Amino acid sequence: MSYYKLPDDYPHPICSGRYSSEISRQTLNNKFCSITCGSENFKSKIKNLNEENLFKNEDEMYKLDHEILRLSKCIKDLYKENAMVDKFSQEELAQYQPKFLSKNTLATIIDFYLSTNDIG
Repeated sequence: MSYYKLPDDYPHPICSGRYSSEISRQTLNNKFCSITCGSENFKSKIKNLNEENLFKNEDEMYKLDHEILRLSKCIKDLYKENAMVDKFSQEELAQYQPKFLSKNTLATIIDFYLSTNDIG
């Protein structure tokens, strides 16, 4: 048997629309999960070169998607900061403290410039 009952105190993720109808509440499973065993487990399966390349490609795509989201958020924060600073007077500029630039934003900028420096 590859299905196991989840503990009663296990937190269930909230899914919008999952319980929208009575038939959904009666049919959809929230109490059992499947666990791979035997030949279903990827570790025991022999992969060919194409499968390996496919998994590597998926991993790279995930990393790139994550990096694109990081850079996109950073750019939005920079635009917000620039719009705010453009309205400042000279006295306000002298006392300027970043409002929208978090440590993560600054880390993203540093990572970006370090990675582009490696290319050139």
